[in-house]
Amino acid sequence: MLDEHVALVIGGGRGIGAATSVLLGRLGASVAIAARTGSEVSRVSELVRAEGGTAMPWTVDVRRPEQVQQMADQVLRKFGRLDHVVHCPGYLPDPDFVWDVDPHQLRAALDVNVLGPVLVARHVVPIMLEQGAGNLVFVSSALSSRAVPGLGAYAASRAAENVLVRTLAAEVRGSGVRVDVFIPPATDTDALRQFRAALAGRGAPVSAMAAKDPDDVAEAIVRLCLPGSWRRADGAGSRAGYGPSFPGNQRPVRRHPW
Repeated sequence: MLDEHVALVIGGGRGIGAATSVLLGRLGASVAIAARTGSEVSRVSELVRAEGGTAMPWTVDVRRPEQVQQMADQVLRKFGRLDHVVHCPGYLPDPDFVWDVDPHQLRAALDVNVLGPVLVARHVVPIMLEQGAGNLVFVSSALSSRAVPGLGAYAASRAAENVLVRTLAAEVRGSGVRVDVFIPPATDTDALRQFRAALAGRGAPVSAMAAKDPDDVAEAIVRLCLPGSWRRADGAGSRAGYGPSFPGNQRPVRRHPW
C-alpha cells in the first residue's frame, strides 16, 4: 500500500510515534525513525525490520537546527526522496497556575512544541516542494483549545503550534504538499501517565476516562498518509485539518476529552 514510499517519524521512539513507525513499515514504507534517545529508535527500528520492513534509526534533538538539517539530509541521501513526515515530539511543563509557571519550563515547551515544528518544516518542506508532493502530519493536543487550570503553559505552546501548522498548510496550498494537525484522544503512553500523576500530585481532578491504545491512534494517523485518501473533493493539495477529513467534507476540530 505504501511500497516505495519513504516516511520520517520524529518522536518515533515510544508511544504514538513508535506505533506509527511500525505500522508504516508494515504497510511497505521505508521508515526513518528519529528521537532524542538512541536506544529507543534502535528498538523500534528492530521491530520494523522484524516484520520485514526497512528502517533507519536516527538520533535528533528537534531544538537543534543543525541536527534537524542533518536528519533531513541523511534521509534524502539514503532513500532519495521523502514522502511523509509524522511529527510527534512534545514537552509537558510541570502543571502550575499561570502566575507560578517556571519560565525555564515554558521556554522548554516553546522550544520543543513550537520551534521544533518550525525547524522540521524548514528542512523538509523544500524537499517536498521540489518533488511536487509530500505529506506532513503534526500530532498536537486537545488541550490546545482548552482553558484547564494548571496547564496554561502547555496549552499555549500547542495552540501556537497549531496556528503555525495551519498557516503552513495555507502557504503550500496547490503545491501538492499536504499538511495536517492531528488531535489525538487520550492515549495510553508514558507521557499521559506522567501527566495524570502530576495533576494528582497537585490535588487537581484527573479524568478516569480509559485511554486509547497507541496502535489505534497510529492507524488514524497513517490514514492521512495513504495515497489519495482524505483529499478534499476540490482537489486542494493541503489541509489544515484535525483528524481525518473525508473527501468533500472538511470536518470541524475533533476534540477528545482527557
